Amino acid sequence: MIFRKYFVLLVWACWLAFVPGWAQVKLEKVSHYAGYRNPFPNCGATFEVDYLWVDKESATATLLNQAIGAAWHGDKQTPEQEADAFINAYKQDFEDAFKGSEIDTLNLFFMYESKTVDTCLLNTPELLVLSRFSYIYAAGAHGTYGTDFLNLDVKTGQVISLEQLFKPDFEKLLAVAIEKAIRKSFQIPTGQRLAEYGFWTDQLPLPDAFGLTREGLRVIYGLYNIAPYAMGEIDVTVSYQEIKALLRKKTVIDKLLKP
Repeated sequence: MIFRKYFVLLVWACWLAFVPGWAQVKLEKVSHYAGYRNPFPNCGATFEVDYLWVDKESATATLLNQAIGAAWHGDKQTPEQEADAFINAYKQDFEDAFKGSEIDTLNLFFMYESKTVDTCLLNTPELLVLSRFSYIYAAGAHGTYGTDFLNLDVKTGQVISLEQLFKPDFEKLLAVAIEKAIRKSFQIPTGQRLAEYGFWTDQLPLPDAFGLTREGLRVIYGLYNIAPYAMGEIDVTVSYQEIKALLRKKTVIDKLLKP
């Protein structure tokens, strides 16, 4: 009886390891906060990050982390080094801005802020999709922000491109599908130009960022790309059914296309 019990548990564990949605990579969050207060009121800098990395216990951790590092971390600085660089830049900018001038401490406001947060959008045996939201304020009238996506093939560690997913010459037809999603999101009637609703163009370029989700292809146009700052990022999702005819066969998103 005991042998049978453990045999059943072993079979169950093996089954979970190969069922889609269960055999996922394990993620770990790396957080860091740093702050600097200038001697003057309303002056200082803050730096905060919540990064996601693949836990080293995962079989493809090395490949995936190399891809994450190359795409988002460049020279692979640690969060502590990034914080030091940001705060040192603030100190230098403050010195340059007020060097040789009398400082009005009563009305002075000179703040810098940087915040980055990673989120996991999709984690399957085939795909790992991460989202990164970044906000930075460095004096001026307002801060700036943006969202980026990283779509990774779990088995190879390679970043997935639109060209890998779509058939040749897909750009114009994909733009049509994206425009349809934008019209639905902003309630723009057919026949009305996007420019009449605040957009800067009626000819949509390929998006700044795209993320593969269970619901469809999520696309984002960044600030100032196709619309003014006040409209924010243009963020819509195109269902896979809308673009199914444009997609290549036998890609890493095949399982997402099944109803």
